Amino acid sequence: MNKKRIYIISSTLLLIGLFAGIVQYMGMFDTLYAAASNPGHSWNEIEGNENLLINISDNKVAINDLKLKGKLCDSVGNCGKEGDILEFAPSGIKWKVKLTYGESIHFEPDCTLLGGTVFDTGSGTICRVPLSDAPTGWKQAENWHRYSVSDWGGDYCNHHKATAPITFSNVAAYKPYPNGTHDCAYTGYYNCTVCESMWMTSYEPNNSNKWCYYNSWTTGPAGSENRVEIGIY
Repeated sequence: MNKKRIYIISSTLLLIGLFAGIVQYMGMFDTLYAAASNPGHSWNEIEGNENLLINISDNKVAINDLKLKGKLCDSVGNCGKEGDILEFAPSGIKWKVKLTYGESIHFEPDCTLLGGTVFDTGSGTICRVPLSDAPTGWKQAENWHRYSVSDWGGDYCNHHKATAPITFSNVAAYKPYPNGTHDCAYTGYYNCTVCESMWMTSYEPNNSNKWCYYNSWTTGPAGSENRVEIGIY
């Protein structure tokens, strides 16, 4: 065998080797591309079987049993917590979020239907609603409310007025009330300067010398008078 023939054979073998390497490389590339574009798995490659995960004709999967190790989130990214309910909405499945104050049985959409807004007290969420009293089935959350005026009422001498917060806050509102029996007398001594400690009323508004007075009074909740917002749960 001459050198020329040896050279031809060697070159041919080298070309065959290079071609085989290229074919093998292209096959591996096709496999990687297919895996990236279609990351499907066969039944024996997933944690389940045909009895738990059932392929349906409309390309959906029916799940007979589902065990979660993490959170379950809805179509807008809200993750459910204890007491929440999944509901169907036009935009997809969403969590119906429960108010978290106390042992509330109401949900955030219930608050919206009342014309209120969800408010975080720091001790749980309540419904801040523009009403003077809690509707049937709802309770006031502690002293969360707002009044239109900071004080009102009182006696003829403008003493013993009711006091209330005019910003939405957890502050009690109080109102004094006359207590016990009263006496009336014609006298110039019972006037607003001397009798500040008494609850003074004018028996006859046009007669400044005739007064009725109470020696004591009781302080209680101001109630719904002049209240324009209330926190409920």
